[in-house]
This record gives sequence, structure tokens and C-alpha cells, in this order.
Amino acid sequence: MTTAHQGHQGKLMLRIAVTEQLIMSMKR
Repeated sequence: MTTAHQGHQGKLMLRIAVTEQLIMSMKR
């Protein structure tokens, strides 16, 4: 149960990081 939660959190963090990079590239 805990591992599954951690995996979901990691996916969310990865998605946020990708979105942040996309915004930064668009701002340039």
C-alpha cells in the first residue's frame, strides 16, 4: 500500500517537472 502511494507521488512529481520544463522552454 505504501509503495503504491509512493509510486503515485513519484509520477505526479515527474509530471510537474515535465510541465515546469515545458513552461520554461515556452517562456524563452
